[in-house]
Amino acid sequence: MDCGKYDIRHDERGLSLIEVLMAVTIMAIISIVVMSYFVSAMEKSADESRRIIAINLARQMQQEVRRVAADPNVFNELTNQVSSAPAPSHSIILTPLTLDSNSLKNAFMTKDASGAEVSRLAGQELNGTEYRFRISLEPTHTLDTLKFGLTDAKAKKLLRMKTTVYWQIPESAVETQEPSARMSASLDSYLVQ
Repeated sequence: MDCGKYDIRHDERGLSLIEVLMAVTIMAIISIVVMSYFVSAMEKSADESRRIIAINLARQMQQEVRRVAADPNVFNELTNQVSSAPAPSHSIILTPLTLDSNSLKNAFMTKDASGAEVSRLAGQELNGTEYRFRISLEPTHTLDTLKFGLTDAKAKKLLRMKTTVYWQIPESAVETQEPSARMSASLDSYLVQ
């Protein structure tokens, strides 16, 4: 046995360059498919998190509207605006821009941390996402009064309230009037005097 020379008789075949390239290509294709599933799952998880936040904000906003409307003057003014709204829906949308009277504007105002007055109906930013509110008030329908067994006098003290919270991600900051169903959550309730 000569230590200075290699013994060529041993059959130690390695991987050829083509075999290595094929293995790398197959691994890359598998990695791309798996990563696309991970990215899709992360986007769906983020959407569901935004939807849960939106539903909680809708509940919070409905409680705020109920608290403000507990004042009989505010409730009567809301009822008057609903009844004077154009037919056939007789519905009004509560936003900072649609509050006609000063008493309603004042009822929905609060002070922020810096002491400036802001509308309770204004949007909020949480976790880098801006959430906006759209509150629709309309009179109760005949089916509602039958379902609850209300007389006409009591039915006038009941308004149907639909709160829609929609969100915009800063990257897609396109202002829209109507919230899209994919990026919004709605909650139905009633406002009672």
